[in-house]
Amino acid sequence: MLRAGAHGHLPTEAAVDLLVDHGTWPDRLYLAGHVETWAPSGGGAAMAAIDWPAVADRLTDRTGRGLVASGSEWSILAVALSLSGRHEIRLGELLPRLDATNTGLVATAVATACNSGVSLTVHRPRTSTTLDDLLAAAPPRDQDAGGGPQRRSRH
Repeated sequence: MLRAGAHGHLPTEAAVDLLVDHGTWPDRLYLAGHVETWAPSGGGAAMAAIDWPAVADRLTDRTGRGLVASGSEWSILAVALSLSGRHEIRLGELLPRLDATNTGLVATAVATACNSGVSLTVHRPRTSTTLDDLLAAAPPRDQDAGGGPQRRSRH
């Protein structure tokens, strides 16, 4: 219903997709009274819209008025609010709070909002990935092209 309500405005579609794909916020926002639903005139499927100004107020008011979330969850909400045009963010502060999955969701949302036509495929590392695993999986560097930095093992 949220996706149907956002249809037609790419930044809002991207913001809604981010929240829906993340999975945490749609129910929380609905239960907090920040989602409006309606049936379109002439029949058809029900639609919903997020009350972005109210959600922005909740994000900036950390007095504990019911929306409890982790740092990563707040970051996802802040990015969605920014895409909707309701909140300014500093990506340099928010992005380090995101794991690989949430980083992929944010990257996809940004590409959608830009109407770039870019299709992203996010490759998520295994949860037990170590630096040695990443180095072993990296393609070998061309050692004949200028003798760039050598890859060293961390043993």
